[in-house]
Amino acid sequence: MSSQRWILSAKGPLLESAVLYWGELLAFILLALLVSRVNFSPLNTVSWIILGFGLSLSNWGVLMLMSLWFAAITASTYRPKNINRLSYNASQVLLYLLSIVAIVSLLLVVPASLLSSPSMGIEGNYSYGNHLQWFSDKSSGLLPQVSLVSISTIFYKGIMLVWGIWLSFAFLSWIK
Repeated sequence: MSSQRWILSAKGPLLESAVLYWGELLAFILLALLVSRVNFSPLNTVSWIILGFGLSLSNWGVLMLMSLWFAAITASTYRPKNINRLSYNASQVLLYLLSIVAIVSLLLVVPASLLSSPSMGIEGNYSYGNHLQWFSDKSSGLLPQVSLVSISTIFYKGIMLVWGIWLSFAFLSWIK
């Protein structure tokens, strides 16, 4: 399959290529519904889903880092009042370092998302990326049918551009 196509679904005979991303996205949406109920981030359910959708197509690690960053910022507000000065300063330095890493990672993932292809988690029968393989060792007269749903990567780039614009405005409210 051409690298200019965004593979959304693949179906075929016995040993087939599978698009695992949709299951991952469903699991993330369920997790976002749970996480948005916990008071540790400035994000509501819709914001978590939008952030997760944009990052899940290119980088799950940055999504986990953002979750950790939000949790660390919230946890810092619950520090004991009688903490000694050295522990307080050390925790602040760690929080600043984590903030720098999270912000830089988020800033670097936007151009990477706009310039790369989506990672749809294509697996099965040595399939990966846009390289799909099917296998059937026998058939009853008719050859097994293969079906594939794909769209142009222009749609992916457009979605990532809209997501990047949303992220820039959302980030300004998070940074407060």
